[in-house]
Amino acid sequence: MAHDCSPNTNRFYDAGVMTLVATQPVPAGARVTTSYTSLLWGGEARRAHLAATKFFLCTCRRCQDPSEFGTDVTALACRGGEGATGGSCGGRRVCRRHGEDLCWRCTRCEKSMTAAEVHTLHQVLALTLGRTLALRDAAKAEAWLEAHQGVLSGESLLPVGGGEALERDTLSPATLAADANARDTCMAWAAPAR
Repeated sequence: MAHDCSPNTNRFYDAGVMTLVATQPVPAGARVTTSYTSLLWGGEARRAHLAATKFFLCTCRRCQDPSEFGTDVTALACRGGEGATGGSCGGRRVCRRHGEDLCWRCTRCEKSMTAAEVHTLHQVLALTLGRTLALRDAAKAEAWLEAHQGVLSGESLLPVGGGEALERDTLSPATLAADANARDTCMAWAAPAR
């Protein structure tokens, strides 16, 4: 089955049996696709993962579009107002192609970050998030989210992925049903404030 970062199927495993479900209409003769990587990651992270684990560079439509089909999932909150005046300009840095290069430019103040700077920041965020989630503690996960709201844009999929991992790996359905704080934490991660 072919890879695509906007696949037309999703697969599920139960007791070693894979079930394939179409996520959109698949016309007769069309290629059936699935994703070999996390769909909650930005294009650069997906491409790096696929290159390291599957030995190919993805060139699908989603990976070719820096805005990720207009969703701007790798956007960052702009800290362009920092300094003497303090605070943020209130804009968000979104990924756009600048010639052959990618840059994250603010929608308000026009300050930008290079792809290398954003990649490093995303790696640090993912690393600290992973370490926090490994603690399996909803309160610590909530504290991480609150501490990083000034960096994460409302479109960022990092909190969504964190909430999904927190719910899947840390909190049982019984815990979520009984613990309103744990449930609220997962909901906050799944729908960060915009």
